[in-house]
Amino acid sequence: MAQKNLHGAWFLTNKYMSEITLILSGCFGALFQEFLYWYKLRTKLENKKYQMLLRSKAYWLLAISMIILSGIGSWLWFYGTEEKLVRSYMIAGACFPMLLKVATELLLSKVDMDLGVLESNPVKDYFGIE
Repeated sequence: MAQKNLHGAWFLTNKYMSEITLILSGCFGALFQEFLYWYKLRTKLENKKYQMLLRSKAYWLLAISMIILSGIGSWLWFYGTEEKLVRSYMIAGACFPMLLKVATELLLSKVDMDLGVLESNPVKDYFGIE
């Protein structure tokens, strides 16, 4: 009887890969991208705009929603394929927020929106649209 090879990360192999692990891998990619965004801004956190973002519930709700949707989106992107590598799902998860940011910038740049008395728009703030 052949002995199973359990060297390395056995839980990352195709045989043991569950759908939830793949979705979480995409979520991790989006979370990492968000972390890198804030790390890039670390020298600007004294700025009033970024102080408002850090305290904005709407911003963080949008960020958490984007992280979850990126995980689901990466799983849907590869659904029906043989692709089961965690790194592929992580990269796809990190790309979804950036793709949505560009699409949102294009959409909002063409639409003249009247937001009333709001000083800050959480959607524009999340995607960094001026």
